[in-house]
Parts: sequence; structure tokens; C-alpha cells
Amino acid sequence: IYYNKLMQLIIVESMEALCKWFWNERIWLPGNYTWNDVRPSETVPLTHFKHLIYPPFIGLIIIVIRFFTERFFLEKWGISLGLRHSRGSAAQPLPNPKLDGGYERLVLANGNKKLAFRDIEKLARECGMEVRQVQRWMRRKSNHHRPSRLNKFAESGWKFICYGLLFTGGLLVLVHKSWFWNMQECWNGYPLKHTLDSDIWWYYMMSAGFYWSLFLTQFYDTKRKDFWQMFIHHLTTIGLLYFSWVGNFTRIGSLVILLHDTADVVLEMGKMAKYAHKDRLCDFFFGVFTILWIITRLGIYPWYILSSTFFEATTIIGFFPVYYIFNGMLTVLFVLHIFWTYFIVKVALSAVSKGQYEDARSSSSDEYDDKKNH
Repeated sequence: IYYNKLMQLIIVESMEALCKWFWNERIWLPGNYTWNDVRPSETVPLTHFKHLIYPPFIGLIIIVIRFFTERFFLEKWGISLGLRHSRGSAAQPLPNPKLDGGYERLVLANGNKKLAFRDIEKLARECGMEVRQVQRWMRRKSNHHRPSRLNKFAESGWKFICYGLLFTGGLLVLVHKSWFWNMQECWNGYPLKHTLDSDIWWYYMMSAGFYWSLFLTQFYDTKRKDFWQMFIHHLTTIGLLYFSWVGNFTRIGSLVILLHDTADVVLEMGKMAKYAHKDRLCDFFFGVFTILWIITRLGIYPWYILSSTFFEATTIIGFFPVYYIFNGMLTVLFVLHIFWTYFIVKVALSAVSKGQYEDARSSSSDEYDDKKNH
């Protein structure tokens, strides 16, 4: 009994010490501000960290809505365009525990990447089979689990709806805000005069909920080449939303959200056209997407957003630890932008030379299917 009480006391005191360290005012707040100074009230509505419990539940609701939307609307739309649920001619291979384990360990765990020949040789030795037999089994397994064009059309259609609604709603909300036209207003009067409007509250909650839904469903959606980059992107985006909320950086945070949704709307439209075999329409959307991507991600984002957070913020509100964390996350996003821009430009040059468009983030199975069809 005394041992249990002692352990409970140690755990409680450790948790209290951890919370006290994590919520240290010198970390989260600038200057001589305390938590009492920025405590929200009926007369002064400010952000509160307890509100961040809502986005994961909103994300689960979005996943449920997505299931019904894809099943009863988007898939029917795709079928009307001539798409089918077919996953290819290859049948499901016979169950083999060793090969199943190797497939999960070497293929699924690595974002559906193509197996190296040495891995196939090693797996063949473990199973007592020929290399060609293992290759044939793996090909059939991959074809069976590969999502159909109809599945991918519905997935892109859902993302198009969400990005479109978030972009439209965000633009309607932010166009009337002072900081939309003047970046210095993101920092002037921080933090006490940065009161939280109800429209910004909903914009943040819905955006965070949507990215939670993307994070939770990423392991079940179409596996692509940049699986882990997207994994880092979703974690960084959720972290940015949470940090900007707790630190009351909702003004600059809302601009970052809107900016990132701009090109994604057109991208998903282009993917839908690609899966529906509308090649000319796909090329048009991809061209518009490339222009919007470069303008927003490599133009406006570094020259306006990052320059404001790195230079204007320091002269107006000064330095404090959360400022460095927030800017670090914004920098990670910019590095991902550069990474994806390389592939986008690569695809654009290929489209100009070959006259056809391929998704820069397609899985290896997609590439095989495209080559076979062409």
C-alpha cells in the first residue's frame, strides 16, 4: 500500500513538473506577459489551448462524411464517366505467410516503394523459392491491392471539395481582415489586442480537423512516392496550427492556411481529369497548378510570409522560444516546397516534351499501369 501511494505521488509530481516546464510563460509568451494577462474572457476573446481537443473529433466526423460522399456521389460520378472498380487482370495470389510478411515489411512499410532486386533474392532464399516466382507473386499482390482509377478519382474528388470549401471560406473570412492587406498587422498589438473572432475560430478548427483526417487516412489512401514527405507535411501542418493557436499567432497562421490551399484546389481538379482520361483538360489544370504553385509557394510564401515572421516580427514583438519553434516549422514547410517543386518542374518539362502528363506523386504501380496502357 505504501509503495503504491509512493508511486502515485511520484507520478503526480512528475506530471505537475512536466506541465509546469512545458507551459512555462517564458517559453510561450513575450516580454513580461503572464498567462493571467492573456486569459480569455467574455469581453476579451483570445485563443485557449483547451479548444485544441476539438480538431481530432472534427477529423473523425470528416472521415465519416468522406466515406458517404465517395460512396454515394463521387464513385457514381466516376462510373458515369466510364471508370470501373477493376484492379487489373492479375488475380489474388495464394496465401503464403512468409511472402505476406515480406510484402508488409518491405513494400507497405516503405510507402509502396518498388522492391530492390537484392531484397527479392533474400526473400526467395528465406522462402525456398526461385526469384522469378517471388517476383510474380509480388506483382500479383501489388496489382490486387492497387486502388482502381475510380478509387483514385473519388479520393481526389473529396480532396477537391474540401480544399475548395476551405479556400473559399478562408478567402471570405480573411478578405475583410486588416492583416490580409497589411502584414505588419499580424504583429501590431500582440498579444492582447489579437482578439479571436468567431469566423477565425471556425476556420482554424475546420482546417485543423481536415488535416487530422488526412493524417489519419494517409495509411489507407493511395500510396505514393512521397509518402513520408507527406507524413512530415501533415505533422508539421498540424503542429503549426496548434503552436500558432496556443501562441495566439492566428493572424499569420490563417494566411499560411489560405496560401497553401490555393494551388491544391487546381491540383485535385487535374488529378480527377487524369483519372477520367480527360488528357487535354488535365494538361490545362496542371499548367495552371504549376503557375499557382510557383507564385504561392516559392513567391508569396518566402517573400511575404517568411520575411514577415523572420524580420517584421522581431522588430515589433521581439524574440522568445516559441517564436523560434514557429519559424522552424515554417522553414520545414518551405524546404518541402522546394522538394516538391523539383518534381513538379520535372513533370512539366516531361509533359512539354512528350505531350502527356503524369502525376509526380504516383505510386510505382501507377507508373506500371500507365506504361502498359500507352
